[in-house]
Amino acid sequence: MVSEIDHGKGVADSDCEKIFEPFWRKRDGSPGAGLGLTIAKELIGKLGGRIWVEETPGGGATFKMSFPMVNSV
Repeated sequence: MVSEIDHGKGVADSDCEKIFEPFWRKRDGSPGAGLGLTIAKELIGKLGGRIWVEETPGGGATFKMSFPMVNSV
C-alpha cells in the first residue's frame, strides 16, 4: 500500500466519493479541471488496484492506494 499524507483542510466525509468524479471541484473558482483524481482512480483501477481517502490524524487527508501482489518469475 502507498499513502500520500496531506495536512491541509482535508476532505469532508460527504465529499469522499465525489472527489473522484470527473470535473468535480469543491469550488468553481478553484484552479484545475477536476480530472486529476479521476485519472488516478482510472489508472489504478486498470492495474487492479484501488484508491481512497481517509482523514489524517491531526487534520488533513490521507490518500491510500493498494495494488495486487504480482508474483515474479
